[in-house]
Amino acid sequence: MIDTLAVGCQVPGLDFGELHRRGWALQTWAQGEDFTMKATLAMAEGVRLTYFSGFAWLSAECSLPGLLRPDNSVLLTWPEVLESTSAMWALASGQVEQDLPPVPELRVSRFDPVYAWDTEPGPYLRAIRFACLPRTEPVVYKGGVLWKTRHGRTRARAYDKALEAGHPVDEPLRLERQVRPRRERVRVGGQLVGRRFADLDPGVCLGILRQAMAGLGLDRPTPTIEAARARVFAAYSPRQARNLWGALCDRANLGEWPPELPRTTRYDYVQMALACGVAGLSLEGELPALAVGTTCLSNT
Repeated sequence: MIDTLAVGCQVPGLDFGELHRRGWALQTWAQGEDFTMKATLAMAEGVRLTYFSGFAWLSAECSLPGLLRPDNSVLLTWPEVLESTSAMWALASGQVEQDLPPVPELRVSRFDPVYAWDTEPGPYLRAIRFACLPRTEPVVYKGGVLWKTRHGRTRARAYDKALEAGHPVDEPLRLERQVRPRRERVRVGGQLVGRRFADLDPGVCLGILRQAMAGLGLDRPTPTIEAARARVFAAYSPRQARNLWGALCDRANLGEWPPELPRTTRYDYVQMALACGVAGLSLEGELPALAVGTTCLSNT
């Protein structure tokens, strides 16, 4: 249910010299007349610790499935998310040799809800490489699609887990939403998602995933080229439909929007396409809708 998680809190009084003696790597850079220091440690368990001077902020980040199992291809249930988060924070506490605040009080700087389906990934990945999430552009790579902001941060990704892992896996089609609460405001059911770990629960994670699926058109059948064209020309005037369909075809052929198309026009075209039920385009027949259930809520 959650793959990568990053949490942290203030820990005043840590000595950088002592951290260095324990194997932490140090970095120093000038900011005017002041100096900022950062200490980092990559642990064998896969946990990455960072400590910043100034705010005296300690953060811990890792891929939670890899902390519980040698193979991280299996999704965690919510109880396992809680177990692995506690294990990660216990490792951080041991490294700084201090009693740290309990997990529910920690600030979350990143969490990646993820879901999986037992279906062939290829047709879906080829269809949604033309889809857009708000304020992102798709980037196609071998075995998946990233949706990146104009600042280069990944907002979401869909991928073939079997190809990534190098061996067959159950439920190979994966959708992951990368949430950074400090950089974006996320709402689920009209409620703003808070920044404490206590604010996260299965409903929040599944709600965020459902929003991403709706934006990519995965929560409804993905139409064929012919069906998509019919929807566009039925929804808009002939001139609007020709312009929109021409841009969508150019994007399908080029793998990106035509370079001469202004960003505002691209956004308008994405909204127009979504309004008539066209997010992705399937070249392999209509693809069934995918659904997010509640199978990751418990160990039962």
